[in-house]
Amino acid sequence: MDIADRLMKFLEGVLSWGHLGILGSFGGIANYYYLNATKNRTFLWGLLCANVVLAFFLGKVLGGFIPEDNEFRDSIVMLIGFFAFPIVNILEARVVAYIDRLLSFGGK
Repeated sequence: MDIADRLMKFLEGVLSWGHLGILGSFGGIANYYYLNATKNRTFLWGLLCANVVLAFFLGKVLGGFIPEDNEFRDSIVMLIGFFAFPIVNILEARVVAYIDRLLSFGGK
């Protein structure tokens, strides 16, 4: 196996693993440009990168819960990336409340 074959195999593995995250990232990029266009915000590379990373993460995590045979899976994952920040806020509130119920330490 030569270097080109190994490189192709590696790239196929990366794309296979990151497929849902990449789709989520497209949604995150679209959201960032949408907010810049509609809210007259200043473009900042750091915020764009944060959007992309968060959208990739959510696309990868939440996309795994959608069955592969769902014909709308890719579109749903891109929407998950588009709405990444509201989804994180919801998840944070729900998970913290759930953990608080599980491990109630009192003191409130």
